[in-house]
Amino acid sequence: MQQHRNTQWGLNRIQQLTQLRRLPRLGRIRLGERRLFRRNNRSVQTPVELGHFKFDEDSLRAYPVIRELYGAQPRELDIVFPAEEPGLFFPQACKLYGKGGVLKCKGDGRRAARLLCDRCGEMKCDCAEAARSLVERDCPCELLDRRECRFIGSLMVMLPRVSCAGIWQIDTSSAHSIVEINSGVEFVRGLCGRIAHIPLTLRRLPRPLDAARGRQGRRGGYTLKLTFDLGVEELRRIHNGLSTDGH
Repeated sequence: MQQHRNTQWGLNRIQQLTQLRRLPRLGRIRLGERRLFRRNNRSVQTPVELGHFKFDEDSLRAYPVIRELYGAQPRELDIVFPAEEPGLFFPQACKLYGKGGVLKCKGDGRRAARLLCDRCGEMKCDCAEAARSLVERDCPCELLDRRECRFIGSLMVMLPRVSCAGIWQIDTSSAHSIVEINSGVEFVRGLCGRIAHIPLTLRRLPRPLDAARGRQGRRGGYTLKLTFDLGVEELRRIHNGLSTDGH
């Protein structure tokens, strides 16, 4: 009787959980790595940007075809996006991480949620066993200028030539790459009327030197570039609801 009443009232969904969606992740693709350097007779780990995509070891073990298709240092990948909603395949935020990779603050450029100590009200403190709560505040703040906080975009892509069982995640803190990906998504959506399951190419390209930095001898770094490489006939098939391989 109780079960009948619950079904009648619609009490069969949890509001806070039912709307959440996660894409199955098969692995990570990194754009940098940590290397050891000697400084003042000490070994120091320093992050170094890479000009190619670097798959994690778990992915290479599980999918040896990755090396067969793309080699040891791939500069371009064949991808498709698994969904239409950019918030699902390319979430972006201002993020600040603490020790152990704990997310201390996350914002959208207007408002942020910051993890503060309930005892002293500070984000960084030595209060032992003190509870911490999320506190809303303005975003961005001075921590972004000091580069303690960074723009982070998490790109979720499928590699159809490798596996369609899930996605690979590519995190970037480059504002140039975030703008390039957002622009590429809008261009393809305007061209094809949608973005999900459209064959695309993701490239790792050198970024032109900034004039001011060039005088100091600094290189321009690398950026992500999203391109649509299909021809007019393939585009026509997409608009007609047909696959691009003729089937």
